[in-house]
Amino acid sequence: MPVIAMISPKGGAGKSTANLILACEFARSANSVAILDADPNHPVATWEALCKSDDGLPIPENIEVISDVTEKNIVDQIEQSAEKHDFVFVDLEGTANLAVSYAITFSDLVIIPVQASPLDAREAAKAILLIETAEKQTRRSINHRILWARNNTAITTKLSKNIVKEFGDQFVPDFQTQLLERVAYKLPYRYGGTIYDLNEEIAEAPSAKALKDARANSLALAKEVFQVIQDPLHGVHLTLEQVRALPADQQRDYCVN
Repeated sequence: MPVIAMISPKGGAGKSTANLILACEFARSANSVAILDADPNHPVATWEALCKSDDGLPIPENIEVISDVTEKNIVDQIEQSAEKHDFVFVDLEGTANLAVSYAITFSDLVIIPVQASPLDAREAAKAILLIETAEKQTRRSINHRILWARNNTAITTKLSKNIVKEFGDQFVPDFQTQLLERVAYKLPYRYGGTIYDLNEEIAEAPSAKALKDARANSLALAKEVFQVIQDPLHGVHLTLEQVRALPADQQRDYCVN
């Protein structure tokens, strides 16, 4: 079954938040989901413990969290989870190491969460280099996308627009759906459960409209992730030369820059 790895060399890009949101969205569609928590800080394992505490909101029954993930066993954990579950999400640590390289190699999709800032952009370039190295080692193309994350819901700056454009000019594929900065996305790590468990009884919960917007945003992203897993070229804008290199029956399906 599909394996989705989440990598980000820079902390604070929203990697673990995006990973949990997507895993919960896929589980909400009645899929069996495994989350491999390979981040040394174990954010997902902490969330699971909170869900199972007396005061925590419940963990979805069709999600299994696996925190015993090391450089030595990550390949086995991925393969075993893929045999058992419909989807496998891997939350990796930020620094480049063998575990990250192994996970990239065994993934059907690698997601790189990035804030539209110069520092994040430079760190994202390092992640892309890791993927390109894995592609050379395995002699296959590895499906990967930039996920623009933690951007302001109300303001799009010229700087962020230019950074997004620069990645596009380099033909680095990205998701059309951004994961915006929202209070609702932080609360599962404080109360357990998912964004669908939040309600007015929780003092820190956002307004009903803000919750509705957050849920719509996460669902839209999950749908696009699913489409990209099925079709790695979904929504990708290609050069004329790249389109001409495709089989004739596929050329009409893709946009041309």
